[in-house]
Order: sequence, then C-alpha cells, then structure tokens
Amino acid sequence: MRPVLHVLYAEDNPVDADLIRSHFARTAPDFGLEIVHRAEEFLPLARTRRHAALLLDQHLPDMDGLEVLKILAQEGIDTPVILFTAASDGELASQALRLGADDYVPKRAGYLETLPQNLRDVIERRRRQPAAGRAPRARPRRILLIEDRATEAALLVEQLATAAPHLTIETLPTPARALARLEIDPEFDLIIGDHRPPAINALELVAAIRAQPRRTPFLLVARAAADDTIVAAFKLGASDCVLKHDGYSAELALRIDLAIDRHELMLANERAAAELTERQRALAALRESEKRLNLALDAGHIGLWSWQLGTTAVNFSSRWKAQIGYADPGIRNDFSEWKNHCHPEDFARFHDLLARYIAAPWRDFSTEYRLRHQDGSWRWFLLHADLELDADGRPVRMIGSQIDVTTLKQQQAELTSASARLQRLSRRLLAVQEAERRHLARELHDEIGQILTVAKIHLQSAALAARATPAAAGIQEPISLLDRLLSQVRSLSLNLRPPLLDDLGVVHALHWLLQQPQTRTSAPHVHLIADPNLRRYDAALETACFRIAQEAITNALRHSRATTINLTLTERDDVLRLVVQDDGVGFDAAAARARAESGSSLGLLGMHERALLAGGTLSLLSSPGNGTEVEAVFPLSKLSDSP
Repeated sequence: MRPVLHVLYAEDNPVDADLIRSHFARTAPDFGLEIVHRAEEFLPLARTRRHAALLLDQHLPDMDGLEVLKILAQEGIDTPVILFTAASDGELASQALRLGADDYVPKRAGYLETLPQNLRDVIERRRRQPAAGRAPRARPRRILLIEDRATEAALLVEQLATAAPHLTIETLPTPARALARLEIDPEFDLIIGDHRPPAINALELVAAIRAQPRRTPFLLVARAAADDTIVAAFKLGASDCVLKHDGYSAELALRIDLAIDRHELMLANERAAAELTERQRALAALRESEKRLNLALDAGHIGLWSWQLGTTAVNFSSRWKAQIGYADPGIRNDFSEWKNHCHPEDFARFHDLLARYIAAPWRDFSTEYRLRHQDGSWRWFLLHADLELDADGRPVRMIGSQIDVTTLKQQQAELTSASARLQRLSRRLLAVQEAERRHLARELHDEIGQILTVAKIHLQSAALAARATPAAAGIQEPISLLDRLLSQVRSLSLNLRPPLLDDLGVVHALHWLLQQPQTRTSAPHVHLIADPNLRRYDAALETACFRIAQEAITNALRHSRATTINLTLTERDDVLRLVVQDDGVGFDAAAARARAESGSSLGLLGMHERALLAGGTLSLLSSPGNGTEVEAVFPLSKLSDSP
C-alpha cells in the first residue's frame, strides 16, 4: 500500500473542487486532498511545508495565482506547485513557470485523467533533484525607476506587472530624489533612468551613481539615442541601453532580467576569483608549510607512522623506513614489520604499554625501544604518539613520530660511566684526604706533641735546678713559648681530625665542635639538637655529616652576623637529616649556586660533593634578610646498598 501524499488545493469554484475530489477518490486514493477557497487560507498552510505538492487555481477571490506564486518565491517555499487556469494562455504559462510553478494545466477536456500522473511526475522529479541543484523560484526583484512623467511611469509599471510579475517597481521623478533614496535604501536590484535631457539626464545620473561605492546595475532608456550617447552611457558604467518604441515594455522586462543576471554573474565571478586567489594563496602557504615540515623532519631525522586500530594496517613514512636502513618499498605497511624488527624484550613491554594506553589514554604517550637495522645492528628509538577519536569518542587511529636516539644513548652511557668514574675518584680523594688528615693529626699529637712536651719538661727541670741562679729567669720565657706551641699543635691536630669522630661518633664530634672557643666577642649562640637514640653510622657518612656541619657553621660565623645558630641531627623513617640554620643577614642563594657551579665557591661545592658521595642530597635556602638554612639528607637504606 502506497503512503498517502498530502496535497493542498486552492479552488474558489465548488463544482471544480468536487470534480477533482471525487476523481482522486476513485482513481488516485494515494493522494489526500486538503481543499481551501481563498489565498489567505492557502498561504498559511503552504508555509507549514507538510504537503507533497500544491494545486493552485489562477482565479481566487482575494488574489490571483501569479501573486501567490510571487509570495511563495519571496518566502522561499519550494514545495512543487501546479497552476490551474480556465483556458490556455501562453503568456500566463510563461509567467507562472518563471515564478517557479512546476507545471501549468489548463482546465480543458481530459485534464482530470492526466492530473494524478502529472502530480506524481512533479513530486518524483523534485524528489530526485538534489536541493543544491534545483533552480530557485524566480526571486522578486526590486527596481527603481526615475521618470518625471507620472502617466508614462504608471503605464510602464502596469505593463511590466503583466510581462514580469516578479518585478517590484518604485518610481521617483528626479535624479536627486533617486540618489537620496539610494542613500537610505541601497538594496535595489536595478536602476532605470529615462534619458530625456535637460529634465532627466541619465548620463549624469549614472556618473553620480558610479562615483559612489554602490555597484547596482543601471539601465538607460531613451526615445532616440545617438551612437555617442550609447557609447557614453556604457563608458560611464551603464549595464544596458533600451530605445523606446511601441510595445517596448516586453523587451524591457527581458533586458531588466538580463542586466541583473549579468551583474549577479559578474559578482559571482568576482567572488569565485577571490575564492580562487585565496585558495591558491592557502595552497601556496600549505606547500611552503609542508616544505618547512619536511626540512624539519629531515633535520631531526624524524620518522612518522599511523596505525588503523583494530587492523594490522600501519602506514610507515619513507623516513621511518630509512631510519632502519630500508628504501620505501623495502618494508610492507603492516604491523608485523614493526614486531619483526623490534627487540623481543622491548616489544613485550611496548605491546603491554600500548594496550594499557588504548584502554585508558593519558597525555604524552612516549617510550623507548630498539629496532633491528638492515645491517643487523640494534638502534634505539624514542616514540611519541597520540590517539585519533571518532565522533563518539572511541579511538580509531594512532599516529606518532619516531626519533633515532642511538647516539644519544651511547653518549648517555659514556657520560654515566664517566660520572661513575669521577664519583669513585672523588670518593677516593676524600678518603685519602681524611686518611692524611688523620695521619697528620696523629703525627702532630703523638710525635711533635710528645717532643715538645719532653722539651718543656727538660726546661722546667733546668729552671728548678737553676732556681737560685740568674739563669733561672731566662728559662721561663722558652717554657712559655713551648706552652703556646703545644696548645697550637693540639688545636691543629683536633681540627685536622678530631679523635672523637673515630672513637665515639658524629654526635660527640659535633658537641666538641660547638664547644670550641670563638675569637669574636659577639659570637652567636650555637645550639645542638640531636636525637638521644642516634646510633653509629658508616664512617664515610659520619665524616660527611661532620664536615658539612663544620663548613656550614664556619660560614655562618664568618659571614651571617647571626645571633643564634641551630644545628639539628635526627633520624626518621630510615633517613638521617642534618640541618644548620641561622638568623643572620642571608644572601642570594641562586647567585651562590651559580658561583659554586663556576668553581668560585669551593666551600658550597665541597658540601654538595660530600653529600652526593655519601649517597645523600644537600639543599640551601637563603635570601637577603631572612637567614640561611643548609639541609643534608641521607637515605640510610640507599646508603647501605651503595658501593
């Protein structure tokens, strides 16, 4: 069973309406007729656009069919229309079809029998024709006519209404009023000027119009014009010239549409040329951008690829293939090529990472892996990728880049090896330095100190023996000198390497350090806060803590002008933390770090190096006016694992 095709029918003759209704009921039950009798009923229903076709009688009591067609064209209602007339009229048929009617049917013998099929043909033709390819209904066109003789103007408007009902004509008597009207409303499709100097000089009018930015086409009308007048009109920018003669209104109607069509075609060509120029510019910019991209890809040795998810189809760029030594045809665009060239250990990790990324994507997917080169060597590559999603947010494609980092990997390995060698050397140098300090301290204390002590004892014995002689007074001076020398040797020995550090540990050594007398009269108060349950640690770690604390306290005493220095040593969560904090003037920590990195501040550099070699880190916080804090942190678990 066919679906019902709803048809809107405007008919003021009840007899004709009943004839068509009964005929369709008998012969075309697939049509459903909705019959109205006036245009004011027809137009609101037509605007709903819910009908498959419109049947329209030319003679309605409130408006003729051509006027209805004109309104349909103005409002862009493109439902198929068939116009009925009581008798055949070629002029009426031409006007109806020009205004957008799809068919024209005179009410003559036999028209009812063919009407249903005519309707089906019109509907099917419209259905098959794409909307973009349909010719629009004749657009109503606004015309401005400059004519000072009211009778001729009215007659011309009446003639054009018959010949070209799609034209809407507004008449003004003078060029001045026409120019003023155009200033207010420039949206006219054409201007007609009746050239009849001196009353109306259309040449001056077209010159005045062309002097302004508007580009409305101008049609000059004259009773009789010399060649020079026509030439002058065209030179000034007139679109056409029409000579008046009997019945010229029909020619004028055609020339009006022709002038407007030519003007619209010219504008369309200009737009097309501008679009073509812009497209060519965009293509040139795209080619230049592509050229720069290719240069960047070549310079960066970057290979590109794209993988259609759910398939094995992978598109490898020629650079990607060249990265592992193959020409473009040498590798198929298939995922198996990737797998076959990837190192087995790396592919298992890469495949697992890839599956997790596709299931739950994150930003900046990247990984490193090895691919086998054509020469048999393994090359390291850095991969970056992203997902392309469909309209529903599902991943459909993966695209990415690949960079050869083999040289970088080799350099990193060499740098790591060199850094390890330097650390071993630095650790050895510090160990040798501390051993030498220990040796010198022992020599000063045990050898030189003992010799000086013996010398002092001998001098004291001599002084006692010569107590009653004049020489006794001269012996006291060397004894005093030996006392001072013994004190200096003892102090130098302890500063080189306090025995407490080796015998009792870092806490006792720090207590001794803070008890040393200060030469400044306004020396700050120095406090040590240490956990009571601190244990003994590795000798290298205890030495690093002591030397860092010694350097930090020395710097604070020399430069900070502090009133208080706090030294804290704690162990929490398998981490030993040393903090030296003062309330002094502070300094620019960033500048100090820069000087240390350039080698100008060996004390700060030495603290960093000691902390690093003991398996820890050192941080420095300071700013002018806010004091200074030096913190050394040593993870004890990592220390136990370090060589």
